[in-house]
Amino acid sequence: MRALVAVLGAGSASRFAGEKLARPCAGKPLVSWALEAAIATGFDVAFIARPGTTCHIPEACTVVLNDEAEQGIATSIACAARIARGGYYDGLLVTLADMPLVTGDLLLRLVRAGATSACCYADGRLGVPAFFPSHRFPQLDGLAGDSGAGVIIAGWSGVIAVACDPIMVMDVDDAIGLELAAAQLVG
Repeated sequence: MRALVAVLGAGSASRFAGEKLARPCAGKPLVSWALEAAIATGFDVAFIARPGTTCHIPEACTVVLNDEAEQGIATSIACAARIARGGYYDGLLVTLADMPLVTGDLLLRLVRAGATSACCYADGRLGVPAFFPSHRFPQLDGLAGDSGAGVIIAGWSGVIAVACDPIMVMDVDDAIGLELAAAQLVG
């Protein structure tokens, strides 16, 4: 299977002064953890960034600028779907750049589910990381606004829920979350 892992990192990080993804987290930039997990899958990796992003991205990743980032996260998902469709990938794996506790193993479990699959959160909601087979690309390509993948996934039947540790799908939204993630990574 040819899959593309899209690491979404085009958010505004409005609760941080400066670039959140470059902030130190357990000895390396926050974004490094998500990118390393994506690279560990063995699939191609695209980092979806907003124009002006300054954090270091490994050469193993393709950087794609989302010129519509100000319109919300859905534009980054749509951007990733267009890249996956144009590259004739069999599937698209979507994860967030500010989820440092997601592992390559979790990402591979989503792909191995063999169909549209998403992480099951503690409250029963489905969300990212999530895997979308190629027949879902047109539906993702049309996304707009600030609603993430969870909203569209909720409307689909047959999505496979992949159990995951709630701490693993924590995204870092503020300094407290950054400290918590760092403590988990070094602990």
